[in-house]
Parts: sequence; C-alpha cells; structure tokens
Amino acid sequence: MKPILLATDGSPTAEEATEKAIELANLLGAPLVVVTAWDIPYSTLGYAAVPVVPDLGKLAKEQADKVAAAAATRARSAGVEVQALTLRGFPVEEICRAAEKHEPQLLV
Repeated sequence: MKPILLATDGSPTAEEATEKAIELANLLGAPLVVVTAWDIPYSTLGYAAVPVVPDLGKLAKEQADKVAAAAATRARSAGVEVQALTLRGFPVEEICRAAEKHEPQLLV
C-alpha cells in the first residue's frame, strides 16, 4: 500500500498535521513516511552568502532529527508503521523529492 507522507517542522501547526496524518494512516492501514527538511540559514547581506553561525548546521540537523523522531515515536505508539527521514536542503524541494521517491497516496 502506498504510504502517507507527512512533512513536519515541529511547529504547532505541524503538530496538528502530525495527529491528522497518524489518524489517516490508522484509518487506511497505510504506512507513514515522516519528512523533516533542514538547511543552514545564510545571510543575505552583501554579494556573497556566508553562514551566520558556524555550528548552526549541526544545531539545525539535531533539531530536525528530534522533530522527525518525535513524530515517528507518536506514530509507532499509535500502531502505525513509520519511516522517519531527515533531509538537508531547501524544505520545499526536499519534500517534493521525497514525494517523488515514495509516491504517497496522501501528502500531509
């Protein structure tokens, strides 16, 4: 069965989407693919983009990993088969790539 793909950043609105995605996965008996995408914010001042803080990439990845793991844990607790992915890149592009790869029946 095709999965449901959940794109989440851990925000309050995304938490509501997580609950709905888990409910839908349970109702349809579908697996859930959780996608969290992150990238390093860059300064837009001047001509060259430079990282704002050297360790920001590490912190951003750690936060994204936590968000994906938390959503996956909630899904497993509800009895849903789940795969969690943390992807680096522009979130819109990474979510679209994940959708192309996993061919979900629903994108939440």
